[in-house]
Amino acid sequence: MEVSLYLPKKIKQKEIFSDIISRYNVYIKSHPTKDKTLVLESRDDYYKDNVEVLDWTQKKDYSSEDNIKFLSDLQAKEILFTYKEANDLIASNDVKYNEKYTQSTGDIYGQKKINFNNDFVKGTKKIESIFSTTPLVFRGNTDTKNDVIVPSVGSEEKKRKPILSYWGGLVNCKDSEKVNSNFKITWGSDTSATVYTTYPYSGHWDNPYDPTIDIHYGDVTYEYYGLLLNNSTDNNLFNRYWFNYYNQISSGKLITSKLYLKETDINFIKDNLNARIFIKDSYYNINKITDYKPLEDGLTTVELLRIEQGSEFTPTTSTNPFETTSIDTSLAVTSVGPFIASPENEVSSINVMALGVRNYVGSGSSGIINGNDNVIGGNSTGVDITGNNKKVGAGVSNVTIVGDNQTVNESDTCN
Repeated sequence: MEVSLYLPKKIKQKEIFSDIISRYNVYIKSHPTKDKTLVLESRDDYYKDNVEVLDWTQKKDYSSEDNIKFLSDLQAKEILFTYKEANDLIASNDVKYNEKYTQSTGDIYGQKKINFNNDFVKGTKKIESIFSTTPLVFRGNTDTKNDVIVPSVGSEEKKRKPILSYWGGLVNCKDSEKVNSNFKITWGSDTSATVYTTYPYSGHWDNPYDPTIDIHYGDVTYEYYGLLLNNSTDNNLFNRYWFNYYNQISSGKLITSKLYLKETDINFIKDNLNARIFIKDSYYNINKITDYKPLEDGLTTVELLRIEQGSEFTPTTSTNPFETTSIDTSLAVTSVGPFIASPENEVSSINVMALGVRNYVGSGSSGIINGNDNVIGGNSTGVDITGNNKKVGAGVSNVTIVGDNQTVNESDTCN
């Protein structure tokens, strides 16, 4: 595949390279034997694989006072790992799934935000991919046995931000009856259909039903097709590639010391910056070497990161966190919205997201419910409810209701 054929012209090769480095927390070093060749390793592998241990206990100048700083004092208050906000939609019903997700959660789909326990620092450091990610949605029909999970990307869009997804290969169609599972394609006026029992899948999971890999930074609050997901995994970018980095900053120290370094020390270190330095009773990684003078015998200033004990991440699989009750998955086609938080909801429109329990929605409606015991009548569009025990009559358009125990009919206006 020629990548250049599928990416906007404004994206440069160096931007793709930089994006890989930032998403996977990659460290780079020169290949030991091949010219013009770089070796890319994740941070954990860089400091773990065949690391040389150097005893510099006798090289330290103990008459000089060390400068010790907590790494958390040198950082922003929080780090935001995120993708670019997408502008995608499903062309068949014009539902903007990314927009709905952000409105209901306040987050970009797939982002991860972490905070440091330090009241003396402020600000946010953003690590943002050049790509967008997009929700997975169920597209199906009980009459034709169509049953597939696809990214919410509209094929009719003129311009679209580049979207990153994981190619999962051909996936078996999944039908509520678990038999004759397939989907059909017709072309133009030709009423004959080509029947398929597998479909090409891509998304943020490696598999839409039983994932083991997630290219998101963090867990999503919900999936639009949550009822059909068998299991979930915590094998995301933050847990696998960034957690030990975060742990180092949270509890680590930066120590600036004076050491007697020789030319042989410098020549070795410049190609082995991942070496472990042992001084007296602790291990360190080198952060920076300054003011080394090769023609003079003297002290060199070295910034050392005290090594905090990291841990090797082991992915775990858990049962579907979005739905714990087994129900007929045919409901996902005929009477369930893009996401329901509980089977106690009765939602008869695919354009309503219900984040609560005991909510009722009539057919032909659209909007978001974030609360319990609410009612939206049929053919009511653009309804946004936050709270409990609210009733919106049939045919109401473009209303936002915040609070409890309210009733809005077609002739009313509510903000």
